[in-house]
Amino acid sequence: MTNIKSATLKRNDKELEIFVGELEENSRGEPRYVASKQPDMKYVFYADPEYVTINE
Repeated sequence: MTNIKSATLKRNDKELEIFVGELEENSRGEPRYVASKQPDMKYVFYADPEYVTINE
């Protein structure tokens, strides 16, 4: 598991930056990130390099 500071999600020319993430693998060994935009909101997203840029 790797801690990340933020990630930028991009799709259809729109960007969203989310914070406080951790990189982990799902049961199939695919990388995914668990991150939150606010402390009470949690997002889980797959690390598709076409849409996800990790800001380290």
